[in-house]
Amino acid sequence: MHIPKSAGSSVHAALEAALAPGSLAPQRFDRSVFCDFEDFELLSADLRSQIATNAEEIGALKGYDAVSGHFSLPTLLQITDARSIATVLREPRARLLSLYLYWRHPDFESLWTPYEANLQAFRPLWEFLSEPSVAPVTDNQICRMLLYGDPRLPDSDFIAQADLHSIAADAIERLDSLGFVGVLELGDGAWDGLGQSFGVTLAPTTSNVTPPAPNPIGVATDAALLAQGAIALIEQRSAADLRVYHHALALAGVAAEHRKALCDQAFAHQLVKLGDLAGRSATQAADHAATIDALRSEAVHDRTQWQAATTAHQTTIHEHHKTIRRLEGELARRDGDIEELQRRLTATHHSASWRLTAPLRATTRLARPVLTAVRSPPTGAPGRSLLARWSSNQVWLFALLLCFLIAATDAILTHVVLIAVLTAGPLCGAFTGRWSRTAIVGLWAFALGVPLGLADNIWDTRTQFVDLAAVATVALLSTLAATLAERRRHPVDL
Repeated sequence: MHIPKSAGSSVHAALEAALAPGSLAPQRFDRSVFCDFEDFELLSADLRSQIATNAEEIGALKGYDAVSGHFSLPTLLQITDARSIATVLREPRARLLSLYLYWRHPDFESLWTPYEANLQAFRPLWEFLSEPSVAPVTDNQICRMLLYGDPRLPDSDFIAQADLHSIAADAIERLDSLGFVGVLELGDGAWDGLGQSFGVTLAPTTSNVTPPAPNPIGVATDAALLAQGAIALIEQRSAADLRVYHHALALAGVAAEHRKALCDQAFAHQLVKLGDLAGRSATQAADHAATIDALRSEAVHDRTQWQAATTAHQTTIHEHHKTIRRLEGELARRDGDIEELQRRLTATHHSASWRLTAPLRATTRLARPVLTAVRSPPTGAPGRSLLARWSSNQVWLFALLLCFLIAATDAILTHVVLIAVLTAGPLCGAFTGRWSRTAIVGLWAFALGVPLGLADNIWDTRTQFVDLAAVATVALLSTLAATLAERRRHPVDL
């Protein structure tokens, strides 16, 4: 559990060198150290891949042998037990000043855009420590990381004075449950304890040390830097953390009379560093003021462009959503139309009229191959019939249809017998001028007349035989007449 500015980056680098490749999780952060920032997807792809923002990404950490980074204790407890967790504490007031200097460095701003909480550090120290929006990283951060999610720890405000004692007590209880707690100011003992926790030998190293910046402070004098009660604010923002830190020193075996001296020495060292940087920056402030203003203006301009691009992107997404909803509506209507047509088709197939016309459809299917075979006249023969303005095909189809209509009428009107009337079909067929087509019409008429004996109740009677004989005779004579006509008109074809 890496408390910011407590040598955690150096520990992480040492772990990477000591562990087998792929053993150390690539994620380095959770939400606990990002104040009120939520737009993680807008960070660079490399930074976004290092942040576990939800339960699924936190759960994925279980697949690694070791995890190291700015993770709160509740986050780490989701993937392992407390005895497998180690941390290193730094004197809280010195840590807070180090964070202030680190956030003022230009590299931090360029690296983490659009996360801009660090811009608060470009204000005087007392203003920085009085800003509620960055309270999660300035106000007793050790306790906040140990008790992340506790309702006594506001996300955008400072801890109530009345809660400091109870929060420190609860944080100490959580700290005592960990497998190892080191103290940075005690030297290499922290490295040895961490190495034993991870089962490796760690070589002490330094990483992510705040480098000197061209203008890290931007104030005129040390007095201005620590004005407005800055020292008192440092003490207030570290009150609970100091209790936890003193407890860690006691666990490490530091005598009570030496603890305060150790704390004050670490704090004084950081104050000296801050004063040195402030003095140097005072001589450079005038030269770099214009540069700082330009950088800030550029940052504001970039942010404006980013916001405009985001708005345009959201507008495009909204239009795509509208198009999708419109197409879904059209698809739903089309599905409804298909269902309605299917329902009508089913109703038609079950209707009485469909059943009554079934014989006609069956006859059409049976006659189709015959019609196809004789639709065209023989090769080289014209398609004219014996009737002016009628083709042979037209006369032939008319004769076939006439036979069918007569038969259908006879079947419907059961009180009359129209079998003999079927002779009209072959007679019409003779006018095709083709013997084959006339013969087909005759056979068609005779075939229709046979079952009509049942419909007319004359089956196997003399009347049926006489009528069928008449149809057959007329069919034969019509075929003979068509043969003579065809021989006379087209002798070559015959």
